[in-house]
Order: sequence, then C-alpha cells, then structure tokens
Amino acid sequence: MLAKSSIRRIARSASRALSALLLVVILTGAFPQQSQAASSSSVKEARVQCALYHQIQKGETWEKVARLYGVSVTELKDANPWQRFKEGHFLCIPSINVIVKDPDIYFEAVVYMHRWVYVHATGLPKNQRYRVNIRARKSDYFTHLGYVRSNDKGVIEKHFRIPAYLQHAWVYQVCLKNVDYGYLICDTAHHWRD
Repeated sequence: MLAKSSIRRIARSASRALSALLLVVILTGAFPQQSQAASSSSVKEARVQCALYHQIQKGETWEKVARLYGVSVTELKDANPWQRFKEGHFLCIPSINVIVKDPDIYFEAVVYMHRWVYVHATGLPKNQRYRVNIRARKSDYFTHLGYVRSNDKGVIEKHFRIPAYLQHAWVYQVCLKNVDYGYLICDTAHHWRD
C-alpha cells in the first residue's frame, strides 16, 4: 500500500509530464486549426486601424457619423463590432474620406501664443453654421471649440481659445464641420512663433 505523500508526488509528476507534452504538441503545430484561427484574428485586428475617434453626440445616428467622415455604415460598424451606439461613447473611425477639396473654398487656421487659433475661411455657402474642432497632431480625439456662422459673403473669421490640455502641441488639425450638410473642411495649423 502506497503512502498518501507518495501518491501526491506521483500525481504531481504526472501532471508536469502532461503539461510538458501539451506544450510540445502546441509548439510543434499539431493543432493547425488553432494556429490558423489565431493568425486570422490577428490579421483582422491589424486590418482595422482607427484614423481617429468620434465621441457620439446627442441626436447622432450610425448614418450621420458615417456621412460625416465619408465611410459607409457597414465600414463604421465593422470597425466598432462591440460598440453600442450611445451618447458619450467613442467610435473608431477607420478613415476620413470626405474632406472638401473645392478650389473656391479657402480655409486657414493659425495657432498663436499656444492659446488661440484663428480660423479664416472664404468661398463657403452663405449663412451656414459650422462646428469647429481641434486636435493635437498625435492625438486621436477632436475637441469641440465652438460654433461659427458664415456671413452673407460666405466668410468666416473668428478666434477660439485652445483648451489648456492641448496647449503643449506645435502642430494641430483644425476642422470645420457644416452642421446642416455634414461635410468637413480641415487644415493643419502650425504654431505661429511670435
């Protein structure tokens, strides 16, 4: 009759041997289906890279956000398969395709004193409301600065204060989003050295 301590030792050594055997089997690729599944999931993860993140605002829908950034609703949902569409949540935007490149529209954003951004645009539709957003160059998130309306000549000229947490950057991206039609105009703004 074996003692209890002997039985425990035999069980531990058998467990170690089984673990070692399982590790060898996995490393040698004895289960190709498992390794293919792992590689396909890593390819799927690598395929979706976010150009930026969008915080869902009250009244927005999948369709409105997709139209804003020029992607299809399917692309947007594929980039956010786990995401519920709820106000305040962030959505991964896989790419930005609808940035206006109209030769009649001139848009310039100038940052000065690390605290202010001057937004100047001409050739815009008359009396349209625009949302002004800014982000530091290496940031994924845009910050809302405020709203501005084009005048009777289709011109916008306004200064906005940059939030303190963004004042460290030297390069910014500033965008005007037309509130009614959803198109986007962006400019890269460098800090103007006084």
